[in-house]
Amino acid sequence: MCYNKIMEKQGGNTYNDTKTVVETAKGAELAESKEAIIKSLYRKLGQAALNIGAITEEIYLAKTPDNLESLMSGVTASDQDFSYHIPEERYPASTLAARPALRFQANPADFPLFSQQTQYDGYDENTRRRLPLDETLSNFVSNTAATISALTGETDNILRKEQFLPADHVIYLDKSARPVSWLVDKFWDDFTDKPQPPEKSYLAIDRAPWFRSVGIDVDDDGRRRDNGELATFKDFLDRAESSIPQETLARIRALYIPGGIKTEDPEKIFETPTILDGKVVTIVDEVERTGSTIQIAKWLLRHAIPEIKEVQTYGFWKTVDRHNKTGDDKRLASTPVWYKRKDASGRGVGEIDPMYYEQLYAEQPTDINRARKFGALALGTPFNAESETRVSSRYKSSSLELLHEIDAMRREYDAGHILLMPNPDYNPDRYETYARQNGLEIENSYDEIQPANNVSQIISCLQKRPPVRAE
Repeated sequence: MCYNKIMEKQGGNTYNDTKTVVETAKGAELAESKEAIIKSLYRKLGQAALNIGAITEEIYLAKTPDNLESLMSGVTASDQDFSYHIPEERYPASTLAARPALRFQANPADFPLFSQQTQYDGYDENTRRRLPLDETLSNFVSNTAATISALTGETDNILRKEQFLPADHVIYLDKSARPVSWLVDKFWDDFTDKPQPPEKSYLAIDRAPWFRSVGIDVDDDGRRRDNGELATFKDFLDRAESSIPQETLARIRALYIPGGIKTEDPEKIFETPTILDGKVVTIVDEVERTGSTIQIAKWLLRHAIPEIKEVQTYGFWKTVDRHNKTGDDKRLASTPVWYKRKDASGRGVGEIDPMYYEQLYAEQPTDINRARKFGALALGTPFNAESETRVSSRYKSSSLELLHEIDAMRREYDAGHILLMPNPDYNPDRYETYARQNGLEIENSYDEIQPANNVSQIISCLQKRPPVRAE
């Protein structure tokens, strides 16, 4: 009824703006709630014609705080409690039984950002291709599951030299690993029985400025030295002890002193206990290309807070290297969709800017803000929606877009529409449990499944059932 009245009023046009739809519904004096109107329209038009998320845009923008993290608590399924993409309503049960890959689909219109995920099939730039959305979502969910296993110490990878200890505290490296923390928080209950994620914090540590701080000239990416050679963690290590002063390490330590600092004297700061004393800390970065960034972060943390019990490192994104013809250079085949070399927006945090924290302390001279001012060399500035690029018409910020697509991803996974990929950090029994939750039965050995790298291959490896005639 709702759909017919609105379409009659609008002359059969499709809609790309939810506010227009709602205003039209009001004009038609329909008795249904806004939610009922949207649901009714969606059932008829589909997400491609109607951006469901736009109805909550004004709500979120009105409440957007300086720090995007507090927004997480407001992003729940109830905000956008609509059916995005329901293969069970599109295909008969017998068709889904014969072709289970049909169930593992999501509508690209729901994921304008994740739909942009690409991968290189070779070293040259012209080998780049856009990945199918089902494969992209499976990769992100599976990497999130593996990260959660590392943080809880529930890994089962016999190839690791050392198994992970459960983390008491997680440090995500800004800027690119901050969205990893959103994924971990959102999917936590799906992949562990632990009641809640560990405490977390963020440090803005990039390899380029730290290489330069010890006298190693590198390119903007921090990957190569001025002589063209690869810059390595060993290069940093050879100079760090003699080049990085105690004051620099004290600035990082100050960020972890409970209640902030009353003095900026490095000796007194090193005499003051921190919240990380005696704890197992896991540092998470979005990728591990050469490993230099995360190892530099580990070195800095170890020397700034030697009272830490253990420092572990983990790279979120699993990919392969692509080598040039001579074999003397390699690059990652892919990086997470939010990681762009020329555009740092969309990660929920700003650049390092000590002047920001100078001004903050001048306006609010608390001990906490004094610690932030003193340790500003390792802090990003708060998120600013107005400074970011826009991915779609739904949200005015790519960070908000990413946040909401992660929420949608969680709901699609819980609905059984995203396949969990095999991961070396799961043992066969654990993976079989997850596969069965996705409606699949494992009929081949786990070793046969692991080489598969897309949804269709995995399903064909998981089970070999006789085809069922579609209705």
